[in-house]
Amino acid sequence: MKTDPSMSPYAPVRYRGHPWWDFAQEAGQHGYVTAAGQIARNLPDIIMDSLCKPIMQLAAREFSGHPEAAQLSMQVMAKVLEYRHWIPLAAQYELCGRQIFDLTDDLAEMLSQTDIGDCTLEDWHAPYDAFYVRFGKQEGMKVPFEDDFEYLDGAFVAVTPWGDEPGDRRIKFGFATVHKDGSGVQMPGQFLDLTPSEQKLPILAGIEASIARRVASMSSPGEDVATAAVTAYRKDMLEEGLDLMKQAVSLLVNALFYIESINNKGNEVAVEPGRDTPPEQVVAWHAQPQKRAKLRSRLTSEGYVIVRMLGKELAPLGAARVGGTVKTHWRRGHWRQQRVGTGRSQIERRWIRPTMVNADRPHDDMPGHIYAVGGPGDGTTRH
Repeated sequence: MKTDPSMSPYAPVRYRGHPWWDFAQEAGQHGYVTAAGQIARNLPDIIMDSLCKPIMQLAAREFSGHPEAAQLSMQVMAKVLEYRHWIPLAAQYELCGRQIFDLTDDLAEMLSQTDIGDCTLEDWHAPYDAFYVRFGKQEGMKVPFEDDFEYLDGAFVAVTPWGDEPGDRRIKFGFATVHKDGSGVQMPGQFLDLTPSEQKLPILAGIEASIARRVASMSSPGEDVATAAVTAYRKDMLEEGLDLMKQAVSLLVNALFYIESINNKGNEVAVEPGRDTPPEQVVAWHAQPQKRAKLRSRLTSEGYVIVRMLGKELAPLGAARVGGTVKTHWRRGHWRQQRVGTGRSQIERRWIRPTMVNADRPHDDMPGHIYAVGGPGDGTTRH
């Protein structure tokens, strides 16, 4: 029995079937986007003419006569113009095999309580050229939506070539959101990209530099009044969303570092049915490994996905009792960067796990202990 895709915990499933996602799939199938992230020179114009403009025209007709028609149309235009970033990102995700990493609730909570400090993305190694990370609905990461809010619940990540210097890359993040009831928001969320120079900065400084670059690039000489108004609105959206973006990217980067730490130890995370898969299908997956290819095809056709669940390899979330009457709170974690390898030319990050002080249940681990993450598994090959 097929599930309602709008209620899937995974944005790639929620977006599937929407016109803009279909457009992205076709762009990949016809070679306008490659798995490595290169895009055809004329793709931005095609997106604008074949996707953005028709949606803008439809919105203008629907809002005609509304007392706030101009404002509503401008909001739609600002959102729709982001398709020029999202179409290549979605196409690359599809071409790279629809890879999904799903954080357990405990792991997502612990990573949200971990500081990234002065860490950078300069030496970060991606597990795939494009993939999706689900961290679940974040009550503290939300943006206004009509009379309520949209809540961030995951992000697409991609690496693409940048410039003419061999090895230089651009890192792209696209954030997905859900409504209060958990149903997916149809249009894609905020987008952020980091150039090689921005990747060398501490994460939060890199975010500021990226947004400043995008804001500076938006204005064009000779813009008409309507276009200038949309440009101004888009700039305001980026600048006003800076604090939210710092929160969201911090959580996401912590997840990326966690994935990398598992890879560095040579461990594999086994693939398994996603968290919304019916129990009988999960039992079949584990009981009949020889039939997984057939079962995977069936699950996909019914709107389910195969994921790599992260966090099961950790001990259950617990607490460290410190003192007698101190209020329950998190002692935040962080990443310790160490030079390793020949000539100490490589950076290895070790996670200093956050701990909870004075929680209801005891925990055997003392605060500040260094946790080695990762465990044996049987996942597929990664680079």
